[in-house]
Amino acid sequence: MSDQTLAMRIVRLTSTGQITIPEEFRRELGITDETMLAISLFHGELRLAPIMATDAHHGSPWLRQLYDQLAPVRAETGQ
Repeated sequence: MSDQTLAMRIVRLTSTGQITIPEEFRRELGITDETMLAISLFHGELRLAPIMATDAHHGSPWLRQLYDQLAPVRAETGQ
């Protein structure tokens, strides 16, 4: 796939509102089980974009602190 190619797949939501991102899309975008995704609503469409995290030494200290504080919530929800 390239940026010029429109790739589309039909997926179904689970009963809990989850979707599966097709493997070829994940591979093309470098998405792993550790990748954070930004989701937005744009003109009636959902858009997902991987967020490329940087080394903690180069990231935002307050964001790391917030992330660490939310660890119990992530653990409770299985995230």
